[in-house]
Amino acid sequence: MKKLSINKIFLYLSLLPYAYIILFAFYSAFAGISYSFLFSSSTAYGFWGFLYAFIFGILQLIYLPVLPVCMIFQFIYAYFTHVTEKEYKLVVRISAIIATILVAGILLYGERVHEYIHTHIF
Repeated sequence: MKKLSINKIFLYLSLLPYAYIILFAFYSAFAGISYSFLFSSSTAYGFWGFLYAFIFGILQLIYLPVLPVCMIFQFIYAYFTHVTEKEYKLVVRISAIIATILVAGILLYGERVHEYIHTHIF
C-alpha cells in the first residue's frame, strides 16, 4: 500500500470548499434559497436556486479568504509536482463530463423534483 504524502493530503483537503459549494447549491436547487433585493424577497428553486446558491457560496468563501488560499496551494502543488499533461487532460475531461451531467439534470428536473417533494412528502 502506497503512503500518502502530507502535500497530497493537503491537496485533497483544499478541494473541500468546492465540494461545499456544490453540495450547498444542490441543496438549494431542491429546497430553495431565499433572497431579497431592496424591499422584495423571493425564493428560487431549480436551476435559479442552484445558480444563486453557487454564486453565494463562492462569494462567501472569497470574503473569508478560504477559496483563494486553496487555489494558490493547488497551483503551487501542480507546479512543484510537475503534473503531466496526460493526467491534467484526464482530470479536465472528467470534471467537464460531471459538470455537464449535473447542470443538465438541474435544468431538466430541478423544479419537477421540488414540486414532487412538496406535493407527495410535505
